[in-house]
Amino acid sequence: ILATIAALAVTGQVSLSVIALTVAYVLGVGIPLFLLGYGGQRFLKHTKRLNAYTGRIQQVFGLVMILAAVAIYTNYDKVIQLKLTTAFPRLGSVLMNVENNSQVEAGLNRLIGAEQTKPANNLRKSELYNEQYVAPEFTGLTRWLNTDQGLSLKDLKGKVVLIDFWTYTCINCLRTLPHVTQWYDTYKDKGFVVIGIHTPEFEFEKKTENVKQAIKANKINYPVAQDNDFATWYAYQNRYWPAHYLIDAQGNVRRTHFGEGKYEEMEEAIKGLLIEAGASVTGTTQVMPDQTPRRAQSPETYLGSGRANHFHLSRTLKNGTQQFTLSNSPPEDTFSLGGEWIIGPEKATAGRNAKLNYHFKGSKVFLVLRPGTQRNGVIRLSLDGKPLDTTQAGADVKDGQIVIDEDRLYTLVDLKEKSEEHTLLIEFLDPGIEAFAFTFG
Repeated sequence: ILATIAALAVTGQVSLSVIALTVAYVLGVGIPLFLLGYGGQRFLKHTKRLNAYTGRIQQVFGLVMILAAVAIYTNYDKVIQLKLTTAFPRLGSVLMNVENNSQVEAGLNRLIGAEQTKPANNLRKSELYNEQYVAPEFTGLTRWLNTDQGLSLKDLKGKVVLIDFWTYTCINCLRTLPHVTQWYDTYKDKGFVVIGIHTPEFEFEKKTENVKQAIKANKINYPVAQDNDFATWYAYQNRYWPAHYLIDAQGNVRRTHFGEGKYEEMEEAIKGLLIEAGASVTGTTQVMPDQTPRRAQSPETYLGSGRANHFHLSRTLKNGTQQFTLSNSPPEDTFSLGGEWIIGPEKATAGRNAKLNYHFKGSKVFLVLRPGTQRNGVIRLSLDGKPLDTTQAGADVKDGQIVIDEDRLYTLVDLKEKSEEHTLLIEFLDPGIEAFAFTFG
């Protein structure tokens, strides 16, 4: 608000409404400061015991100010903000709703003389551009791929940049990648750049060779940086895979989108920012099938103890088999572990005679697996008590089995767009195979 008042003043747009706004702002700031100062003075005056420590109190608060300055300089304040918004999610949404309403955006656009380009899909500009803040610089990236040198947003000033936070075992990320790569191929000659920030969900996703294989498999031609320590993730206060941050030629985040979907809107926003930057962009929005699941399905299920807060042990069955019930899902959704298992913080490692039984609802079943101690471990699949046939098998299944030879997401079941309830049995024929998380489509 203060920035808006100052901008209106220097441009000569002073009116009674601006004066009233300024007075309201002064009162809004002055009254709390007066109460704080007066109340603090009265408190110290009536608390004589503290008088002897007044100098020490000043030193303590001076130290707090120094620490705050260091936190801001090192971007650690962003980490603190992220923790606060996580602990109190409504706080951030209330503030953002005040600052990012359509009237504020329209006023700022008039002030800076932004071109009001009309999107082809007839969405209002405020719906396409839902953010307006300076993009944080990349920080703490461990390695760059698909480029000869590291990049910075300072280097990319003058270009429209899309930052894509992703990780290669996330099925939601994998479904968005065809759209992102198509945008890059379509508009890269117009001043458009995509930067993939690969932030790992599991420890093995930190391996550069694994990320390189994923880049090749998904035909990614734009630069990708490994954010193994979550430094850039925290700088953006990000919380989701995938997450897209669209940055204009002046280095401001103008649109954010989390998860799948709204591909047409994002492409229209890209085209609009390219036009703002002076590029000549013609043609219609690219049409590509949106594979975002629309039907009810079982929830994402982590098998490690560190993130197993969405299910609980319901009972122990015969032969030591343990059955779990999933929360926030239909009551029929259960899975059970049989045989020997070692449950770690982020994974479950199969032992002798290990089995996993999952009653699910969905069209596709995915599971993140890695060979572990086995070079080429094998799992066998059955659906509703029968061997998995070719009409139900996922892309990685051959003759009812899957050879686990890489650290990645495997497609176990594919019911060809039919969202149904079934019971999947996975038999781990080789001990040592590691299982991380189920997702469904």
